[in-house]
Formats: sequence, C-alpha cells, structure tokens
Amino acid sequence: MKPPIAKITEEKNEDLPPMTQAEFLVEHNKLSPANLRADSALLARFRQERQSLFTEDGWSLEKLRRPFIIWLTALPERRKENCDEVMVNNQEYSKFS
Repeated sequence: MKPPIAKITEEKNEDLPPMTQAEFLVEHNKLSPANLRADSALLARFRQERQSLFTEDGWSLEKLRRPFIIWLTALPERRKENCDEVMVNNQEYSKFS
C-alpha cells in the first residue's frame, strides 16, 4: 500500500493548459487567506520582476503560485499598496500614467 502522498502525486495532472492571468487571480484568491490575496496590478508586477518563471504563455497555478506567494510575502507593506512603482535593475521607478 502506497502512502497517501504518493497517491496525490500520481493524480496531479501537469499537462493542464495554462490559465489566463484573470483565472489565476481568481483561483489564487479563492485558496488564499485575506492577507495573501492579490489584484491584477500585483500579478503584473510579479510577472515583470520574475520574467524567468514565464517560459510559456499563460499562468500555471502549479508552477507559479508558490513563487508568487513567496514573492508576495517578501514585499514590504508600502510596496504592496503602491503597485505603480516598478523595480528595474534594483532601481525603483514610477509608471507613466
């Protein structure tokens, strides 16, 4: 008899098509407590800062959610609130309106 964790691994389907950013946001927020919920501005900023994670089009919940949560929890509170700022080469810039 296999342990339950092995059964979960076998059932996991990594061939699912990637989600849109909006679908990822809905799923992430459904699974997250209030302090880890996000909006589309945070997702756009995450994608910009972690471009190397996006080797394909779309948003894979299995591949991106854990790195997104780690990135989100590492952000200072003021940067979470002000998503109009962008980091480029460790320099902080404001987005153009």
